[in-house]
Amino acid sequence: AAPVPKWLRKKRLLSMKFAKINGGVAPAVFPSAPSFAADLAERGWATIDGFLPGPVADELRRVVLEQKAAGKLCYGKNQHEGPVREDGTKSPMKNDEYTFLEDPIGSLPSALRQLTQRCNQLLAKLLVTDRLEKLQGKNLWQGHPMLAVYPGNGAAYGRHLDSTGGRRGNGRVLTLVLYLNPFWQPAHGGCLRLLEELADESGPEIEPLHGRLVGFLCEDQNPHEVLPCWSERVAVTIWYYDADRLTERCEGEISGVFEGG
Repeated sequence: AAPVPKWLRKKRLLSMKFAKINGGVAPAVFPSAPSFAADLAERGWATIDGFLPGPVADELRRVVLEQKAAGKLCYGKNQHEGPVREDGTKSPMKNDEYTFLEDPIGSLPSALRQLTQRCNQLLAKLLVTDRLEKLQGKNLWQGHPMLAVYPGNGAAYGRHLDSTGGRRGNGRVLTLVLYLNPFWQPAHGGCLRLLEELADESGPEIEPLHGRLVGFLCEDQNPHEVLPCWSERVAVTIWYYDADRLTERCEGEISGVFEGG
């Protein structure tokens, strides 16, 4: 059976383990999974359009915006996070409002529960290919979903890596982002620009189309940036963690593990 998430709360881990499906949401069919896996193996990133059915994507967007209206989404507290400054001084490099939902899986809104399950089902398909060596042999855990909104005032996120290896690494190995922006137009901005190196000036730009999923291997690769947004930009991000590395990190200094990326 395809895996579904089960929340794990020990030591504030941001993760879910896999469990067997005993009913509920039926396993998704991903005819594009082989090409997604091939692109991920060849260039380190890939996309799937229409990852969620249209009505489910619409409902998930509503959920995110309701959380924002209720004051649940906030600017991060790290030095590089905060709103765009209107006084002409340099703005922080990261300008989105976000939150990690830590509710038990059964308490999540249906649309968000479907997204987490579909991501696990997609991951199960990725793990059967022998081309994705960076995912093989790892005890992978799914992190709590991060809901994020970039205000349409030039908000952006400067170039960065989601994860670095070594002792200070946060354990992330795979990033999955679902965009929730119906009627997106180029003038709205907010594309995701992927780079080979942090110093690169250009790279592929992924349009944040409604229902589009972008995934990329994130440990010490695929630096990226969110270009200025001129219309509200909504997304949900799910990271997969190397559970051994995450447990090691949580036993020590955990600041940074909970930061949006």
